[in-house]
Amino acid sequence: MPELLEHLGEMGLVGLVKIDGERERKPWTVVISGQRLDGAAIRVDGHSLDYCVRHAVAALHERFPDELALPGVQVDSSVAHQAHGKPVVASMG
Repeated sequence: MPELLEHLGEMGLVGLVKIDGERERKPWTVVISGQRLDGAAIRVDGHSLDYCVRHAVAALHERFPDELALPGVQVDSSVAHQAHGKPVVASMG
């Protein structure tokens, strides 16, 4: 996880990981934003940190396929196309 966040910073992006113990469903949230996303943000809510990271990385890999090569982080772009696993990409502006 630290390598992923560091790499996001090197890409000019911002990464946020949140656990909300008060939420009964999908307590984990991963948000990625930054100027390189043209005012948008990628947000994934899920039942585990691993789930959220995999889906957020898959969405990023679709936008920046040549820039997300991290040891220990497997990119499975098929997860971004699953109906229940599709990350929310929202405009920040």
